[in-house]
Amino acid sequence: MTSTTNTDLQIPYEIRHFIASQVPHLNWNSQGNSWAIFTPNATPINYFYQMKQGILLEVVDDTHKPLALCTRYGSWQILGSSMGSFEKVFEVVKQRLNLRKVEELSQENRSFWAVQSWNGVMLDLPIMDKKEEFIPSAEAYKICEKFIKQQCEL
Repeated sequence: MTSTTNTDLQIPYEIRHFIASQVPHLNWNSQGNSWAIFTPNATPINYFYQMKQGILLEVVDDTHKPLALCTRYGSWQILGSSMGSFEKVFEVVKQRLNLRKVEELSQENRSFWAVQSWNGVMLDLPIMDKKEEFIPSAEAYKICEKFIKQQCEL
């Protein structure tokens, strides 16, 4: 798949919203069930995990919480503060995104999964950018802000 602003931002944007939609309680639940905070209009943090191509899903191993998507524009947080186990959520996400674990990137209590498809579209295999090839901060922020503004207007 050719890299464009649409594939670099639209697809991860849709995936973030899909993952958040799988969490039963996006606010505090006094009954103690799993809950999480989702900030729908956040932009990626471009100085973490910029990808040359493809998308990675960062997962917290002990809770199975989908933490962030690693995209062309950096790390895009999915679920913020949370409590509980997200194992059932992760199983749904794993099947829907056709995830494949990337062993060489995994760290202590974090694993990274290649997102292989979205809505029937096969995605490029993830390749991380070298720091010297990162999109400059100001440029990335401007592009992402414009994209989010457009999404909010839809």
